[in-house]
Amino acid sequence: MVEFDIFLDKDELWATDGTSTAFDVQNVATHEAGHTLVLQDIRSPKDCGLTMHAYTWKGDILKRDLAPGDILGVQAIYGE
Repeated sequence: MVEFDIFLDKDELWATDGTSTAFDVQNVATHEAGHTLVLQDIRSPKDCGLTMHAYTWKGDILKRDLAPGDILGVQAIYGE
């Protein structure tokens, strides 16, 4: 990989303070950056707290950094 771009949809409301009426910039950007590590979306409802879970919602700040399951995914790809 040489470079990547992340675009935040201008039609959505964005915030950095966890407000319940907007998507959290860090939450979404961390998820999208996870794809640069070859991490895939996770869709299981039991894993909704993982950064790489496919869905987010307004006010969600649970995914601002990698959860233990996300770290295990990186280790499975690249080693410890």
